[in-house]
This record gives sequence, C-alpha cells and structure tokens, in this order.
Amino acid sequence: MRRLAFACCLALLVAGCNAPVAEPTPGGPGPGSGTPTAQPTNLSITVENPTRGPYAVSVAVVPGAVEGLTVSYADGTTRTYEPATLATLSPNALDNVTDVRPTNAAASTRVNATGRERVTSRLPGVTRNATVFHATIDREDNSLVIGGTLECAGTQQAGVSVEIVTENEVIVGTNCRAAR
Repeated sequence: MRRLAFACCLALLVAGCNAPVAEPTPGGPGPGSGTPTAQPTNLSITVENPTRGPYAVSVAVVPGAVEGLTVSYADGTTRTYEPATLATLSPNALDNVTDVRPTNAAASTRVNATGRERVTSRLPGVTRNATVFHATIDREDNSLVIGGTLECAGTQQAGVSVEIVTENEVIVGTNCRAAR
C-alpha cells in the first residue's frame, strides 16, 4: 500500500513539474491568467450588386448567441420576437420587411446597394469571438432574401460578403481568418 501511495505522489510531483505554466498574455486580463482577451477589430463588409434592383444588407455583432429579433415592416411598424432566430420565425413574420436586427446587438450597420455597384464598409470595435448576424433584403418587394449568423474562433477575424447574382439568387460568403 505504501508503494502505491508513493508511486501516486511521485506521479503527481512529476506531472506538476511538467505541467505548462500560464504566462501573461499580451492584452490579456491580467498577469499570469493565461487567458487571452479578444481585442476589438474591424468587421469587413462587401456588397456587390450587379442587378438593377436595390438591396439592403444589415450586419450586426452579438456577444454570444442571438436572443431575439426586431423586425421593421414597410408600413412603419416594428415588432420584437423573443426568443427568436431567423430559423424559428414563421414565414409570415418576414413578409413585407424593411429591416431585421438582433435585439441584443452590440453594434450594427446597414449597407445599401442601389444597383450596379459594389459597396464596402467596416463595422469597427468588433470583438473577434462575437457572433455576426446578416440579413439581405430586396428593397423593391420588401422581402428577406437570405440571412444567418457566423461565428469565428476567439483569435480569428470575420468578414461578410454578399453578392447579388440575380433578383432570385444571392450568394453570401463569410470568412474567418487569422488575426494579424
């Protein structure tokens, strides 16, 4: 029994000597914590619209998950759905919309692409581990064309690109790349 206890103590001692030590992380919350803090960055947004129709792309940054949605309608009314995501809303809730944004957005912007143009924008102050929400709306018939969320790992930077191919086809590209 003493040999087993000695072997266990020796194993713990050796393991403790070889265990990694948390070093202070530049920009981290404090000395010795070893936990990196996501530094704010710019979210790049590109909307390419070779068609004649006007489109609007709303982009928002949410700390964590989307908890609910605020939907603005063409008649001037606004309705809040909580808890909700685009996947949980009924199709009727997305008829005749002019804007859709998360209720818990930390920052948001709207990019308008009237037609036959390419628009780029940036949303500053975005933490790299946030959830990015996007919604593309056809402004001619006030319909939500496509929307969704993306998440990047804590040390990555996100970008959103929206390419309106035809009035019925929109390609959304999201990318996560290593932060510089």
